[in-house]
Amino acid sequence: MYVLAKTFGEENVIPYPKLSGGKEADLMVRFNDTNLYIEIGSLGARLSEKRIEKVFNEIAEWICAKLRQYNQDLYLRIEIDTTEIPLKENYIDEDGAIKAIKRELECLELDELLRLDWRGSLNFEVALQVIDIDPKILNRQECELAKADNPQVREWVKKKRGMFKCLKFVKSIRCYNFQTMVVEVGSLESYPSKLSEKLLEVIAKQIIRHLNEQVKQIEPNCANIIAIDTKHWSLQPTEGLDVFFKETLFKYLKDEIMSVLMENADISGVILFFNRIDHGVFIRNPRAKTTVDWFVNNLKLKEIA
Repeated sequence: MYVLAKTFGEENVIPYPKLSGGKEADLMVRFNDTNLYIEIGSLGARLSEKRIEKVFNEIAEWICAKLRQYNQDLYLRIEIDTTEIPLKENYIDEDGAIKAIKRELECLELDELLRLDWRGSLNFEVALQVIDIDPKILNRQECELAKADNPQVREWVKKKRGMFKCLKFVKSIRCYNFQTMVVEVGSLESYPSKLSEKLLEVIAKQIIRHLNEQVKQIEPNCANIIAIDTKHWSLQPTEGLDVFFKETLFKYLKDEIMSVLMENADISGVILFFNRIDHGVFIRNPRAKTTVDWFVNNLKLKEIA
């Protein structure tokens, strides 16, 4: 709503406009003599995401129980790379993932690290890369991420050097003084997991089901766009959105989405986006009665076909 109001003016963005069939659209955008009706939907969190969250929560509780004996009040966050999360029949192996991550954490002996005199972020990959380099010639970011100017941490890294080379899951740790003990386990970055690749066909079917539901909510003989937030179901883009979608999700989606569009000339196109409607791609309906180039161009959406 904010992005559209900023782009087209608040007076030109109308929430919940009445449709001729008696229902309401999510939004209507006015531009010159054109009214564009927009249906915005979001796919729910995928099962794999919920399972990863369950794994992270159990690991966090386990760490908290182990550290309580040291009576330290701190905020601790462990960053996990989900790329190598083990699968079982194409689904996350929760027990296998929990055991594997616990095994790495036990080998790292984090309790020893946390008793050292340091706070902040420690990236294990960077620490391993610069361990044999004089901290005086490192740039500021490398020095900070590796805690290279802390003799105690450097000694701990040297001792764990062999272990660092074998880490598949645990990537970094953040630790700060706090009024109580708080432990979080998560994945700050989004990694292109093998599981997500295997689920792309399922994701495509979910989007088509959602699209077919939204088709019932359009205004005949007008411009209509169906926008779908795919943040829960898609890999996060590492390059241009158009390239990203074309090489991943769109391969599984193209035929069916075009079939839906060709049967519904009142739909000008579909937007697949991440969080914000202007952070996405536009799929044009070649049979659309009304084109919406003005909308696509003003939002700077990439177009794929």
